[in-house]
Amino acid sequence: MKHLIVLLLTFAHGGHWLGGRTESLSIAWPAESGMPAATLHWECTVGPVALASGNAEMPDAAHPLTVSLSVPHVRITTRVHFSCIARDKVSDKQLAGGESNIVIYPDDLIGTFEKQYAGKRFSVLTRSESLKRLIDLARIRADSITNLSQLGLNQPDVLIVGPDELTSRPLQRPAILPMADQGCQVILLRQSNVDSVAGYRLTRREDVSNLNGKSDHPLLANLDSDTLQAWITHDPAMAVRLPAGDASLPIGFWHPEAASRSGLPVDALLVTKTVGTGRIVLCQLPADDWADDPRSQILLHNLLAYATTRPEPTPPPGRRCASAAAPVNSERNILAPVGE
Repeated sequence: MKHLIVLLLTFAHGGHWLGGRTESLSIAWPAESGMPAATLHWECTVGPVALASGNAEMPDAAHPLTVSLSVPHVRITTRVHFSCIARDKVSDKQLAGGESNIVIYPDDLIGTFEKQYAGKRFSVLTRSESLKRLIDLARIRADSITNLSQLGLNQPDVLIVGPDELTSRPLQRPAILPMADQGCQVILLRQSNVDSVAGYRLTRREDVSNLNGKSDHPLLANLDSDTLQAWITHDPAMAVRLPAGDASLPIGFWHPEAASRSGLPVDALLVTKTVGTGRIVLCQLPADDWADDPRSQILLHNLLAYATTRPEPTPPPGRRCASAAAPVNSERNILAPVGE
């Protein structure tokens, strides 16, 4: 399609969709004027198999066309190719085109943790009902709290702090490090209303390209580097700034831009740190659409699974950024019949 005008494609949830849902994408001209009346043909395929197709009238250049798609159920993560061609309504000449991949996921990504969390106290601080529902779906009995000061002396074995629950108010800024030191597994999801979390300064990243993912770490299971990079492209990135030599392990991070990387701080979106007999996980990835975004659900599954493991000593600083980019999953895709 190099000889055609490239249409702008925008997918709900970045083109990462749960099976069995109805999702949408928008198709727009790259300019807001000067485009002739056109008819669009679009098609979704898996290899040689066509899943869906359709025709629509392209609106004027100032307004995008919205296409709704019924997403099939799948047994495993499935990559679907979407392509479209716009033709001049008068001459039938091909004017523009666009293509992209859609990733469809099974709708049972959370799994169950009933046995792993039996007998453990689990607390969650969040206003998100959809996050609470996913924790219930994982068969975890969780205490729902509205303020961290409610924990008092009876701290949980696992604590999840939902997105933007921390504020600058003193009662909302308890000593997180001592909780971990005494054996709690603390998971702090993305915070943007404070300047620091767990003693680390938060900093806005203007350039979010070249994010590195530690592909062999369980927190990034089924989340490759391409997925991580696309996930943060349209969201402001508030990174955790790790001082040089800090005793933590960045899982999703940017290498320092200077030629000499030694002795420089590291900006990260996903960090784990063993503290005493417990552990802190700092997650600044934009996980908040718990009900419909499979990336958020995969990440939550990984966090829940990771919190069931025993904290191990954090690797020394010299090894903290040793990582290869996570490869794109190349497994053969298999579609399940709709309704199965």
